[in-house]
Amino acid sequence: KQLLSEARVSFNEAIRREFSSHFQPNQRFQPNLELRFELSINSSGKVFDQKITQSGASEKFQLAVINGINKARFNPIPKMLRAEAPYRVKLRVVP
Repeated sequence: KQLLSEARVSFNEAIRREFSSHFQPNQRFQPNLELRFELSINSSGKVFDQKITQSGASEKFQLAVINGINKARFNPIPKMLRAEAPYRVKLRVVP
């Protein structure tokens, strides 16, 4: 059970790093903006569903986040977590 938890933490961190590397908007956004969404990732690492669970006030910020998601290329789900496919991740993005 601990190995499974460590695999989740490690994979979530890899997802965060990959997304962060692609979320580099051209304009500055207000620091109080926030966007929460849920990604569903298949076993090969492809995002096949994304839902916004809490929208920020700025459509431009929302578009920048979605563009970052679309550019990101996630690694395949680790073997330990494949039973959980599709793997769902909740992310909170702030500028």
